[in-house]
Amino acid sequence: MKGCLHIVARIAAGLLATAFVLSLPLSLVAFNIGQVAFSPERMTTLLTETIAETGGLRQMVLESLAGGSNSASDEGGLDFAAAMSSLTPQDREYLGEQLTPPGWAEEQMGSIVGGLYEWIDNDRARPELTVDIGPLKVALLGGGANELVEIVVNSWPSCTVAEMAEMGIGALLGQQELVMCEPPEPLRSGVVGILNVSIAASLRVLPDQLTLSQPGASRPASPETMETKQRIRTVRALAAWSWLLSPAMLGLVMALSIRTWRGVALWWGIPLMLGALLTMMTMVGVRLLVHEGFRSALSDADMPGWIGGMIQALVAAMMAVVFRRVALQSAVVLAAGLVVLMGGLILARRGKRLSRSAAADLPTAPPEPEESDGERPSGMFG
Repeated sequence: MKGCLHIVARIAAGLLATAFVLSLPLSLVAFNIGQVAFSPERMTTLLTETIAETGGLRQMVLESLAGGSNSASDEGGLDFAAAMSSLTPQDREYLGEQLTPPGWAEEQMGSIVGGLYEWIDNDRARPELTVDIGPLKVALLGGGANELVEIVVNSWPSCTVAEMAEMGIGALLGQQELVMCEPPEPLRSGVVGILNVSIAASLRVLPDQLTLSQPGASRPASPETMETKQRIRTVRALAAWSWLLSPAMLGLVMALSIRTWRGVALWWGIPLMLGALLTMMTMVGVRLLVHEGFRSALSDADMPGWIGGMIQALVAAMMAVVFRRVALQSAVVLAAGLVVLMGGLILARRGKRLSRSAAADLPTAPPEPEESDGERPSGMFG
């Protein structure tokens, strides 16, 4: 019976060790993705760095300013979106750098990311996301609009003879549609003046807080939305505590099978090393799959190219951070497994040598004297 229990315990320990090797990659990868993806501070940093590379938020602000000016164009103002249509990406990036105050992008990204994570934990239908464009309006109204107008006018093609004939006094006075071409002086100065006045009117129409959310964000969420939120919360909780599964398995392996230092070396050291190597290979595969999956999804999505580029850059940056964290942890686990394996075997050999030397130093017991045949026993039975 005792032998059968020993065999069953070793089989169970082997299954648990195998499960540890297979689950360690999943638990470490899920834990690190959760630590990055569900951390507002880390995601704000990644978004800020991504925006610095792609100019995404500046591009969004310029398009929002252009879109907000449409309300002014309906009342006789300039269609600023059409006026900015000839700007090159380099011009837009330069304008964004000149118009955004230091630290403004980081502050707005923190507000947007905080709104998204707050939405996960509340019962609203949509996240409430706002961007404070008050500093941008102050910069433009304080003189930044002059440089903006000059760059916009320089981006227009030169006026043809027909366009020059069409551009009359009514256009300069704002009584008819302005032709989007760059005329020679002195008409150019008149166009620049018209643009300055139109931009000032458009900016005064815009509110200081630019809302990125769709209407109805404050309404209670539908059951389907709440179910989606609950799934996100469950994934977040599992990712946060998934790393506890692996130590629990090693503890059960010790309880079932480890009784010596050699057992520690074999039952802990080898699974730790195998799990670390498999974790690295799994992380490489996950990174490639996520990169290809997002690239394929964004290529089929109907969205502006700069938004797709910003999302792809953000995902790539997030996976790079996760990859570095998993690689470091895998190296630590691999080193720990090697130390446990070598240390356990060394301690096992030293223990054997000590037991042998101790057995050799024990004194031998003298032989018991044999009773002679002629001597009778004495005592109460004699």
